[in-house]
Amino acid sequence: MEKQRDNNHPHICVIEKIIDETPTVRTLYFKDSLLANVLPGQFAMIWIPGVNELPMSVMVSAENDQAALTVRKRGESSTALYNLSVGQQIGVRGPYGNAFEIKNGKILLIGGGTGLVPLMRLIKFSNPSNHITVLMGSQTKNEVFFEETAKKLLENNPHEIIPVTEDGSYGEKGYVTDVLENLLWKKILMMLSFTCGPEL
Repeated sequence: MEKQRDNNHPHICVIEKIIDETPTVRTLYFKDSLLANVLPGQFAMIWIPGVNELPMSVMVSAENDQAALTVRKRGESSTALYNLSVGQQIGVRGPYGNAFEIKNGKILLIGGGTGLVPLMRLIKFSNPSNHITVLMGSQTKNEVFFEETAKKLLENNPHEIIPVTEDGSYGEKGYVTDVLENLLWKKILMMLSFTCGPEL
């Protein structure tokens, strides 16, 4: 496994597999031992040849030394990354950023869309004693993803996964802030919380 590399120049990787999560979100898999083992709180710089470079969280993968990027088709750079095919190349630099310690106790994770990516990484590095509640927000049922991934990662943890859709087509209806308020009133007295996504 790679221990370190020169981050002055992108390390070239080949896209090996692509999974469509929703009509506008897909996950791209590639071999990179350093990014495969990034810690919670760290990120990578991703270079799309001929386009630009953008910072991204690294999605967990079930395979050793395999890293993944989950991207939503939106701006120029993210759309260019989304449109790549198996066999095409990207450049990666990193990991960057400081990791953080996950303490024992209850943890509340709140995220939606690609904001769930760093939360999946946090789940992977959680302690078996952590009771983890995950609020997964999306607009509709068709935009819900990573629920099964979270279930698999949490097999050895006491946990609760609560999908929330704005239109009520799946899980709880409304915004994650509505469900969060109910949880705070009903049963969550003390929790360490992590959020990723738009301002709540």
